[in-house]
Amino acid sequence: MSGEKQTRAVVFSDIAGSSRLFETLGDTAAQELVDHVLRRLGEVTRAQGGVVIKTIGDEVMCVFPCADNAVLAAIAMHEAVRDPEGVWKCRISLRIGIHYGELLEADGDVFGDAVNLAARMVRVSQASEIITTRESVENLSGELQSRARFLNNMTVHGRSQPVDIYDIVWGEDGDGGEDDGMTQYDISATMMHAYSPGTCRHSNWC
Repeated sequence: MSGEKQTRAVVFSDIAGSSRLFETLGDTAAQELVDHVLRRLGEVTRAQGGVVIKTIGDEVMCVFPCADNAVLAAIAMHEAVRDPEGVWKCRISLRIGIHYGELLEADGDVFGDAVNLAARMVRVSQASEIITTRESVENLSGELQSRARFLNNMTVHGRSQPVDIYDIVWGEDGDGGEDDGMTQYDISATMMHAYSPGTCRHSNWC
């Protein structure tokens, strides 16, 4: 396989406890809800200058030109699945993993270290969390970097040294989790503009 090597931020986002949806709603209604959520995640991805690479079941894999927009997209994804009016029949939460690093782009797909680590991060993540790596945090700007909280380190197959993992504090309650059944983020419109796709400092992909 040949491809072009790039440095990108990879995001995996999946629906936490999706099997419960199918048990509760039935196959047809649950699949319609999953499809609706995935469409919204795609909209968020494109709004932050990213590209949806693929969807796998209840999971979406996206690539962004820089860590800033990957984190902003992850926060917006969590917000996008809030249902304050109670329209949806089941409450939806996401698990999100991010890694910023080298990958190969070929034939509309991506491969390599960044993809593998992002996939590991989403498996570590719990409902309503954003889990990422030291490399990602070191490539964040200003306010976004201050939201990163060190959690632990973990051994990853193929790496000789443990990987430091962080969560991104995004919830209104200050712990990146859920409060009274709802989640909110407090990034202002000004901040969103400051980290818009055209302002990435680590890539000219935007």
